[in-house]
Amino acid sequence: MLRLHGRLRFKLHGGDHIKRIRLRIAAASIPCAAAVMSVMLSLSTAGCGYRMAGQSTSLPESIRTLAITMFENDSFEPNIEETVTRGVIDQFVNDGRLRIVPLGKADAELTGTVKNYVLEPVAWNILGYVTVYTVRLDVQIEFRDLSGNGFNISQFLKVQSSYSLEDDIAVAEGARQVAIESASSILGDTLIGILLEGF
Repeated sequence: MLRLHGRLRFKLHGGDHIKRIRLRIAAASIPCAAAVMSVMLSLSTAGCGYRMAGQSTSLPESIRTLAITMFENDSFEPNIEETVTRGVIDQFVNDGRLRIVPLGKADAELTGTVKNYVLEPVAWNILGYVTVYTVRLDVQIEFRDLSGNGFNISQFLKVQSSYSLEDDIAVAEGARQVAIESASSILGDTLIGILLEGF
């Protein structure tokens, strides 16, 4: 199986808003396997100016370690909090600017609650059958400073990822799970932007 991953971040001059594109393509060469594509575009205004994520952070100097505790699940999708938590942790580990440690050794704690899981059709074929679905996650995030500086953040975020529907039920379900994983990774990227880059 071939997997291609990419991420671009754009900071808009003259404002604090950002425009992000995360692209994930998974293509399988075996028969009857699905080609899954997930594209996330989140923007709040138009603008230009490209930036690469740096090695510094916008956090206080006292925060260098982070505990990411298991998210809670208030949605009707079973066990989705496990996928979301794992996706967020993976993004922070890959970023590397904060060391992920157990809660008892952390300078700060990050957790959240999946408030809503939405699966909605976004594309149809000429016969009127759905061909593409979008997975959307609504998540309440809490960042708590344990170092004593009072750097606490509470924010409600929405992330989404799309996937193509296949005739094979098992393949279609696999594609849906990949979309949930992709949306979870996008959530992690968004949190890195908010906490470490000041977006």
